[in-house]
Amino acid sequence: MFESLIRHPRVLARHQDGPAAEARRRFLDHCSSQGQTRGTLKLTARELLVVADRIDITPGRIITRQEIEEAAAGWAREQLKRHRVNKLCWPRDRFIRTATSWLRFLQILEVPERTLSPGADQIEDFVAYMRDERGLSPATIHNNCWHIEKFWLWFHEQNRPFDRVLLADVDTFLAGQGEKGWTRASVAASASALRVFFRHAGKRGWCADSIAAGIDGPRIFKFERLPAGPAWEDVQRLIDSASGDRPRAILRLEELCRRPRPGPRPAELSPARR
Repeated sequence: MFESLIRHPRVLARHQDGPAAEARRRFLDHCSSQGQTRGTLKLTARELLVVADRIDITPGRIITRQEIEEAAAGWAREQLKRHRVNKLCWPRDRFIRTATSWLRFLQILEVPERTLSPGADQIEDFVAYMRDERGLSPATIHNNCWHIEKFWLWFHEQNRPFDRVLLADVDTFLAGQGEKGWTRASVAASASALRVFFRHAGKRGWCADSIAAGIDGPRIFKFERLPAGPAWEDVQRLIDSASGDRPRAILRLEELCRRPRPGPRPAELSPARR
């Protein structure tokens, strides 16, 4: 499996000679049989090596969730210190998801007493629908469920039964995620998952069947991630570097003035309705 995913000899050697190589290989084979794409498998392989480097995967040793979370926190702090990420949450959550799935597959993850989270039965029914009727991949099912669980936890705090959920609740939830720092792409992915879920929920009679049609995520502009232009401090520094009355300085300043100015960025809208 490693050989089919990794071409660079040094990187391949790290995966082949790293800790718990056979256990990582078996899990990747399992993920491949579940329909993961080659790109997703490469990301999974990379994350598995990180987990194996930070958690002792000794045969027969039971791993606790607290151990996973502590290792994930250490990895996230390391990534932030090296300026590879801007926030701790992304590498930490990815580490926890990968480690939990892998250790559960190896049957060495501590299984706590089951406590039903809000909407557990409905989400389980939704998973069966996505898997059996729509034939979605495990990765897509996992991502959709992550967004649905976020909404259920939020709505549970509103102290209202689910059959009284409104479209305004979905809009408020999506707007709240934008205010927490989610990008427009993340809010759009959440809106898409919620739209599919509420369409299913309406057919099941769990809520009004008109909610799904009204869920509208933010618009994603093609070039919105490109910078609108340099900061004013950078402009001043460039002008200062070209100051003077020598021919080279004058040509430098003229060159800066002739550079095309970037177009205007799309107007900012509310996170839920852009």
